[in-house]
Amino acid sequence: MTKFIFIFFISIYFISCVSKTKETESPHVQLTDSIIYTNLNGTRLDSSISIVSQKGDSLKLMELSNKEQFLFVRYSNYGCKDCINFIINGINKQKLNHYICFLIAEVPIQDLHVIQSIEKLHGAYRLDSFDIDFDYGLTPYMFQINQKGEICQLYIPREDFPNEFDHYLRKFQVNKD
Repeated sequence: MTKFIFIFFISIYFISCVSKTKETESPHVQLTDSIIYTNLNGTRLDSSISIVSQKGDSLKLMELSNKEQFLFVRYSNYGCKDCINFIINGINKQKLNHYICFLIAEVPIQDLHVIQSIEKLHGAYRLDSFDIDFDYGLTPYMFQINQKGEICQLYIPREDFPNEFDHYLRKFQVNKD
């Protein structure tokens, strides 16, 4: 009986330690993200940034963003596949596919049409270098470009916070309905 009580208390202690760790990680991640958001939201983009379509045509990113207020997803072909799948699943769940443009680094142009057709996106484009401080390419992120050519609504989706991601995407669903 004593062993059972001892194991019970050890289990409770372990569970409380694990839950405290998760609670302390969340604000740290959110603080880091908010620093990135603050630094990049409002960053003016170079109007000469070119993207490449699935047909190999070059197009100015600003021309595309001026046509409609797309939500851009930026990532590298060599980035976190689970992270990309998490983003795609969220987009599919909210039925926002036709308002999304993928800006993918290091992707063969001939693969762009496959990505676009599978995900039923408005577009998938190649953009290897994007001159903003945060653009690692390995960490997927989402953003819009406002009428002034500035980054806005920057967001880094995290699998640990699916409700926050759903909330972020719902803002765009309301705007599009």
